[in-house]
Amino acid sequence: MVNAFGLAGTQAAGLDEWLSSGDMSKRLHAGKAAMNGVLAALLAREGYTGPSTVFEGKYGLLNTHAEGYDLGRLTERLGEEYKILSCKFKPYACCHELCPPIRLALEAQKRHGFKPEDVKNIRIGLNHVTAENQLKVAETPLHAQNHPAVAVAIALVEGKVFMKEFFESYRDPRVVELGRKTEVYADPEIDRVFPQKIGTRLEITTKDGRYSMFEEDKPPIPYSFVKEKFAALSSSQLPGEKIEEIIQAVERLETLGDVNRLSELFS
Repeated sequence: MVNAFGLAGTQAAGLDEWLSSGDMSKRLHAGKAAMNGVLAALLAREGYTGPSTVFEGKYGLLNTHAEGYDLGRLTERLGEEYKILSCKFKPYACCHELCPPIRLALEAQKRHGFKPEDVKNIRIGLNHVTAENQLKVAETPLHAQNHPAVAVAIALVEGKVFMKEFFESYRDPRVVELGRKTEVYADPEIDRVFPQKIGTRLEITTKDGRYSMFEEDKPPIPYSFVKEKFAALSSSQLPGEKIEEIIQAVERLETLGDVNRLSELFS
């Protein structure tokens, strides 16, 4: 395991310059990181060595990537707390901090019944990190997935945003117009509790009124939405009855005699 950590640490990478260019490098980050972890474990199993001081060494991860650090945090509650149990579902195929303004915009539209052409302007208050993404007109789907003005515009035009909407709608003239009407700013109240809480302030002004919404932190995603998302994303590849069968199998995963049964359902 020491060797595996060492080998994984030497491969640490991932820059966010794609936010400016909207290129495809972002797609590599999570998958390449997972691949590197598996590769490190396989190499370590075969006796391939890596630096045992990859974290705390003179040229290790902590000294080269942080001005200060608490080494004890690495083993804090080791064997007691498993971070994977705190992983959350992301409702939409975009930066997770864009999901709350998208949801609030859809809720406002559903509640008040306004159309995209009725909107005069939109203001989105976020934390200072997310608010740096100021692009109003996307040149690529990656832009659409990571810039608040574009993402919210797509939501209001399409009435939903799973995967294909980001790829098919970012050039829609109605999306472009709404994006240009949108102001994204860093909200001091939200910034004070970031990143412990992901707050959002949304103001939509239409021809008939002004609608304001605020939440201090994003709420948990209901299981019903998780199923809806899975059905929406898999519907182009699987028939409805197969989708429902997969959902039922996942819901009783602990009782499946053979996990291959679940794999077979995707074929």
